[in-house]
Amino acid sequence: MLKDILSSAIGFSGVGLISYGAYLIYPAAGFIVVGLSLLLFSFLMSRATAYSRICDKKTGKK
Repeated sequence: MLKDILSSAIGFSGVGLISYGAYLIYPAAGFIVVGLSLLLFSFLMSRATAYSRICDKKTGKK
């Protein structure tokens, strides 16, 4: 549990730093980087949830 929280916090801070760096170069690029990163995160989380549900159905877990 702590590992998951720590991993997410490090990931979000990395996205924040990358987007801030892009913002310093060109302000609109910072917002684009944040938006794309959040879309990617949402896609990966929904994919992981769907995969775990499929695995649970195969093993019979609830």
